[in-house]
Amino acid sequence: MRRLALAFLLLLAQTLGAAAEERVERFHCELNILADGSMRVAESIDVTVEGIIIKRGILRTFPMPTDMAVESVRRDGAPEIYAVSDADGLRELRVGQAEVYLTHGLHHYDIVYRMTAPIIRLPNGDMLIYPVTGTWSFPFQKADITLELPDGAVIANAMASVRRVD
Repeated sequence: MRRLALAFLLLLAQTLGAAAEERVERFHCELNILADGSMRVAESIDVTVEGIIIKRGILRTFPMPTDMAVESVRRDGAPEIYAVSDADGLRELRVGQAEVYLTHGLHHYDIVYRMTAPIIRLPNGDMLIYPVTGTWSFPFQKADITLELPDGAVIANAMASVRRVD
């Protein structure tokens, strides 16, 4: 009986350990290219927090310098403190407060910002190059994007790429 109880406790510990993984459960991005050449980005991000990497909030790293202007940041429906900085040629958006530790479990972030649309003008048409999810230190379960173009814009050719980093 003791062996059975010990085996059960080991199995339970392994199961709980496997469940305790920080990850992005869902990352939804709405890109709205505006007629003036700017882009409005609305991100909806669900993350599982276990206090391993995500302790006080999230860090969004953009792999290119941008003229990003943050409109709003919310965590779990309430306004959240954030800071924008540049480091090593990257733009960073830190969301959270240094003195506040997050509770473990699922947290929802809504981030809205504007920037000049990263469009390359080519003879055959324009090309939008934008790293939608940016760079993260943990896995994604699901990521999707909605792209809205100005009235009269036509998509003649579409291509998307996904890069997996293990």
